[in-house]
Amino acid sequence: MDITGTINRVKLTQTFTNPSNDWVEGVYVFPLPADSAVDHLDMIIGKRIIEGQIKEFRVAKK
Repeated sequence: MDITGTINRVKLTQTFTNPSNDWVEGVYVFPLPADSAVDHLDMIIGKRIIEGQIKEFRVAKK
């Protein structure tokens, strides 16, 4: 956690494991307060790093 003035930057790390040998599809929903924002997202899957695309709320809803 890094606090600067009224801004609090938090880094969250979560680990999910697929216990089967089959591919699975999941939907990840992370609830946030209305006055918060996400400015960066990286997913590490095996040895791959996937960088998320963060879009403004109005654009993302389309």
